[in-house]
Amino acid sequence: MPESQRPAPYDFRQAHSLSADQLKELQEHYANLGRALHRYIPETTGLAARFTVDRLAAMTYNEYLDTLPEAPIMAICQFDAHASPLIWQMDAAPMFAYMDAMLGGDGSSLPPSDRELTILERALAVQVIGEFVYTWTDVWPALAEAAPHVTEVRQTTGRFGAASLQESVIATWLTCNMGEVEGSMCIAMPSTLLRGLLKQSAIPSLTLSPDDLGHWVCDAEVGQCEVSVTAVLAHATLTLRRLSSLRPGDVLLLDRAPNDQLQVLVAGLPKFSGISGLVDGHLAVRLTASLRRNGRAAREGRA
Repeated sequence: MPESQRPAPYDFRQAHSLSADQLKELQEHYANLGRALHRYIPETTGLAARFTVDRLAAMTYNEYLDTLPEAPIMAICQFDAHASPLIWQMDAAPMFAYMDAMLGGDGSSLPPSDRELTILERALAVQVIGEFVYTWTDVWPALAEAAPHVTEVRQTTGRFGAASLQESVIATWLTCNMGEVEGSMCIAMPSTLLRGLLKQSAIPSLTLSPDDLGHWVCDAEVGQCEVSVTAVLAHATLTLRRLSSLRPGDVLLLDRAPNDQLQVLVAGLPKFSGISGLVDGHLAVRLTASLRRNGRAAREGRA
C-alpha cells in the first residue's frame, strides 16, 4: 500500500474530546463540588475544610496514573458494568485528617510513612470518598442519575486493562485543606462519560459569600481556544421573485430599528445581547446582557 494511502494510527487522546464550552461547564461542576464539601465537612465532622479547583487537563488513563504519587490512596468509582471507572485520588495527609475527625479526633492524625493502609483504614477511605461522591451527586443531577459508587480503594496503579489505559480522560486537580492540613485531590473521569453528562441538565448554582468562592486556573490549552463571535445586525425575508429582481441601489427593509438590541452569537449559539456603535472608526457592539442559562447579567463591554 502506498504511504499516502496508509491509514493514520488512531489517537486515543483525541477520542471523545470536549469543547471549550463543555470544559468550562465541567469546571463549574467541580467548583460546585468544592462548595458542597466546604459546607458538608464542617457540618458532619467539625473540621474546617476548603477545596479549590486548580486545573483541568485532557490525557489518557495511562498518562494520568503516571502523575500520581508513589502508593497513592486511589478510589475506584464504577457507574455500570460497561462504563470505564472514575478514579478519585486523595493525598494521605488530608485523607487521614478527615478519617481522624470521623472517629472523633481533631484531625491531627498523621498518615503512615512506611506501610500501606490497614483493612480498617481502607474501609474508612472507601467511606470518605463515597460520601464525597454522594455530596457531589446532590449538586449535579446528571451525575446522580449515573449512580456512581466506590468499589475499592487501592494503593497501586496496576490491575488496569491494557485497552482502558489508552482511553481519554479529563483529569482535574484540586487543592484541599482539612483543618491545618493541606494536600491535593485529583479526579479522572472518562471523556465518553462526561460527554453524556454534560448534555443533560443545567448547572445548579449555590449561593455563598465571596469568601467561599474558589478560583480555578484552566489548563493553558483551554484558555487559548478560539471561538467565532458574530453580531447579528438584522434579518430580511424576501420572496424568490423579489430576490431575483434586486439591483444595485435597491433598498431592503430590515426587521430591526437602529436602536434595537442585537444578538451576539458565540460559536453559533446566542450568548449576549448588545447595541451597535462605533469605536475608533470601526463598527462595534457593546454587550448589555448575558443570555446564558443562569440569567445573570454580563458586565458591559465591547466585542
